[in-house]
Amino acid sequence: MKIPMLLILSLLASLAAPAAMSQQTETPMILGPGVYLKDELPENARGVWLGLIQEQEDVWKLEQVSVETRPVFLEGDKPDAPGGVRVFASENKRAMLFMRGLSLPASNTQVAKAWYQPAKTPGEQVITGTLGKGAFKVQGEATPGSDKVTVLFSWENRAQALCTLSDDEDSSWDILWAGDLDGDDVPDFIFAIAEHDKGTQQLLLSGRARPGQIVGLVASHRYTFSD
Repeated sequence: MKIPMLLILSLLASLAAPAAMSQQTETPMILGPGVYLKDELPENARGVWLGLIQEQEDVWKLEQVSVETRPVFLEGDKPDAPGGVRVFASENKRAMLFMRGLSLPASNTQVAKAWYQPAKTPGEQVITGTLGKGAFKVQGEATPGSDKVTVLFSWENRAQALCTLSDDEDSSWDILWAGDLDGDDVPDFIFAIAEHDKGTQQLLLSGRARPGQIVGLVASHRYTFSD
């Protein structure tokens, strides 16, 4: 199953990075809306998170959002003991994901301008964009002698492999958000990977890059499309 192409194309203005997020000291995490088993949820899931929220069709933005939870009954539950919990954004906001535990500067966050070329397989997809005066590219490149494709991120004169996945119509990758979250003028991404019935959302920050990297993995959320 493919991830819908939700790349932000028209977020050209900057947005305010909430000061409250700079006060967080907990482990960074990503949580998606949906139904969870009780023991799958982090403690204190309710509360203020940084959410990727739909502003209009195909336009998503980062903003503080209140996350709510509600008990739900799952198949096999006893009538008085719901075994599931639904996680959702308050005020009927449509959210793609929530992030918490980030140490972000309490200042304006740059949002990248980006464009993508529609593709049937991961190896055909190319996303290009600009951040400030710099240009970046994320593209799939076939792995010689295999049916795999490596997704490469290029910035200035550097390149980094972000993931490797099957090069077929049941697999896909996408950038859900691109900009500068940590204030160092280097792109940061919310990156998504789908391979058959499994998906992963990742927060990649340049400020957490290891030697030889441009961006480093800060948090991830794994799920199945049956959730």
